[in-house]
Order: sequence, then C-alpha cells, then structure tokens
Amino acid sequence: MNTNSESLLTATKLADLTRPGPVPLRRFGNTDDYVSAIGLGGFALRNLSSRAVEELVEYAIDQGVTYLDLAPSYPTVEEKVASVVRRRRGELWLVSKTHDRTADGARRLLEGTLATLGTNHVDEWRMHGVATFEDLEALLAPGGALEYAEKAEAQGKVRYISLSGHYPEVFVKALESYPFDSVLVVLNYLDRFNFPLTWERLLPLCYDRGIAVIAMKVFGDGLLKYSARTALRYALSLPVACATCGVESRAELEADLEVARNFEPVTPSEFRSLTKTLPELGRAICRLCGRCLPCPEGIDLVRVFELEGYFDRQLDNAACTYEGLDPAEIEAHKHWFNLQQVAQAKAKQLAVSPERCSECNLCNERCYYHLPVKEKLREAWRKLGG
Repeated sequence: MNTNSESLLTATKLADLTRPGPVPLRRFGNTDDYVSAIGLGGFALRNLSSRAVEELVEYAIDQGVTYLDLAPSYPTVEEKVASVVRRRRGELWLVSKTHDRTADGARRLLEGTLATLGTNHVDEWRMHGVATFEDLEALLAPGGALEYAEKAEAQGKVRYISLSGHYPEVFVKALESYPFDSVLVVLNYLDRFNFPLTWERLLPLCYDRGIAVIAMKVFGDGLLKYSARTALRYALSLPVACATCGVESRAELEADLEVARNFEPVTPSEFRSLTKTLPELGRAICRLCGRCLPCPEGIDLVRVFELEGYFDRQLDNAACTYEGLDPAEIEAHKHWFNLQQVAQAKAKQLAVSPERCSECNLCNERCYYHLPVKEKLREAWRKLGG
C-alpha cells in the first residue's frame, strides 16, 4: 500500500464487520465477540469530578456504548467509574492495563483493578505504553508481565491480551514475537504522514492475522479538533474494531455518536482529496508522496520528513505555516511520543546528508501540496542532525 492508494480504506468490507445496535457493533478481530464502534477513553476522564464521570459513563452506556478503556495509571479514573461498572458490568466491554513490565507488578495492578471495579475479570488487558524494544524484551522475558497475563487468562481474569504504544517498529516486532489478540494504535490523518509504517505494515499485519485493532488518538490529541467529524470518519473507515474517543462532556459524546450512527466511510478518492484540502495538513505536513524526487543531490527528502514526523510530528518548523492548528495544542503535543532520539539516530543512517542540498529549488517546484520543501528540509535537518 502507498499514500495514494490507501488500499485499507474500505478494505474492511464494513457489511461483514458490523451488525446493528444503538451504536453499530464491530467484530473484535477474528473472534465471535462484538464491541461498539466507538468507545470511551478513560484518560480524558481523569480531570472530571466523580459525579461528572458517573453521569457521562452512565449516559454512554444508555446510548449503546459498550467499550470502556481504563488504566490504573490514569489518576483516579477507575475509582470514579467503579460504581457504574459495578451496576452495569454485563453491558460493558471492560479494558484495563498494566504499565509494570514484571509478572509480580502486573499481578498487583490487575488485582487492584478487579477489586476497585468489583468484577472478576476484564475483557481486554493491555501491556500499556510499550515504547521501546527494551520494554518489549522485558514483557517477553521469564518473569515478565506476559507470563502473568497468560496465567490470568487461564484463570478467567483476562479474556484477551492486548498491547499499546506509539512506536510502530516496536509494534511490528511485538506481533512477530507474541500472538497478541488486539492492539491499541494511534490512527489519525495527521500521523498517517508521521508514522507511515503503521499503515504500511502494522495494519495489514493485523488485518491478515485477525488481530483486533483499537484506534486511539483519532483526533490527534486535540490537534484535529476543528475537523473532528472528518477525523473520526477517517479512523472508522480503517479496519478497526473500535475507535476510543476522549470525551469530557455529553455534547462531545453526542457528536461522536452521530458519526458512528450515520457512518459514511471515507473512500480512497475522498482521502486523496482531503490530503489536499484539510487545513491541519496545509503547507506544513509532508504527505510522503515522493513527487519531489529524485533530488539531484540524492537526498531522500521523503525519509527526512518522515523522521521529522518522528521527532515532533512535523509540528515545529519555522519554514511552515500552521493556520489550521491551535498553537497551544501544537506546543502541548508535538513531543507526545518522545521519539526525538530515535529520529536523530535514524537520521545518522541516511545515505546522503541534507547538508548536500544545492538550493536548486526543484523540490519546491514539484511539490503537489505547495510546501516550502527546500526551506522545510533545512529546518528539519537542524533538529535531526543536531
């Protein structure tokens, strides 16, 4: 698959994936279980009062939302939802996580979650925030969290074992190393052009193996808030079982429910049009299309901008303009994935340094999206080569 074909859009055969419900239900991977197409992401609930959380979660369940994604590392969230979960456990697909990489630490976290929520099992239990290959090795090692996860699964405390993180190379390695049942993955049309490996390798791998994909950060951590409906439509057009939405009010939930209930998939041709017109991409985000190549000096411009995406999601480049984004959101979330050192290490492996740029301006003339490619390259290399 490449940027232009977007072959995974509508490849899901939505008629086979979904079935009717107050919120349409989607099949959980290759299993016979179904979950609501949108779910509640617990992280967004952490700053709300206990009463506000209870009312919002109760209302979501009344409307047909079954998917509730929690974690003991989200301060006070499991405590705030506990009374609703205890009353309505049978209506929920309950998710929690472990951020501890050891078997004993993971056991304590799961036991704490079960006690807090008053239930004897969770439907999904995630290995949370697996950010590095060292994290993955710790999980897989004897005495690692996965060792206990398998015991918990055998004891009926966990139904499915999952994985979450932000670094696609680690995800791919993880799925090659262990038969995870599901993954929680960043899926939005901004980071489509920052972490292309997610679309080019990870999603096809999950699709082929029947691994359930749960979409997170579909609104780009708030970066896409002005085009929220389009962002959610895009995420739901990919082969996902559920898109977790961080909502803080009934109005936000209602907006997400409207998209799910009246869902119209984004087609490949529509996405090609959107990449040209979406204001958040504008004259800042390289779409990795390759029309600027070949560079006379042999510089791999596309790879440089992909690495800039790793560094700061292409959100801090003095040569670019960001009219479609909130400056406060940019500042808060440009380094959300903490991959600056990874980006710089990979930049050292480039066959031709961007310092070789001869200022010929061919890339600017060729860019379909009218980006200041030459100038953007210079600024990107100040970060990557620093």
